[in-house]
Amino acid sequence: MKDWNDAYRAGVDIRTLADMTPVYKPNGGAPKQDADLVIRCAADVAPEPIDWIWDGRIARGKLTVIGGDPEEGKSQIGVYIAATLSRGGDWPNNGGRLRPEAS
Repeated sequence: MKDWNDAYRAGVDIRTLADMTPVYKPNGGAPKQDADLVIRCAADVAPEPIDWIWDGRIARGKLTVIGGDPEEGKSQIGVYIAATLSRGGDWPNNGGRLRPEAS
C-alpha cells in the first residue's frame, strides 16, 4: 500500500496501523552534541542605538512584521514602504520624510 488512503480503501483498520507506526526521532533519538544555543543574561547585553528608517516603526537591520486579518491592506502598506524606501517620500500619518539613499 502506498499511503493511509490506500490502506483505508483496502479495509485495513488505520487506527491499529497508526498505533503500530514507530514514533519519529530526529537523529535516531540521539541527543545533539554540537548545540549552537547561546544563553546570556539580559543585564550583560549592552544596549545599542536603533537606526530608524520610519521613526518608531521600521528599524534598519531589524525584523519588521506586519500582522493582521486578511484583506486589511498589509500587502498595500508593504508596497508603499518599498516604494518609499526606493524613491524617498513622506511616510503616512505625518511620520516624517525619507530621502532616497545614494547607491
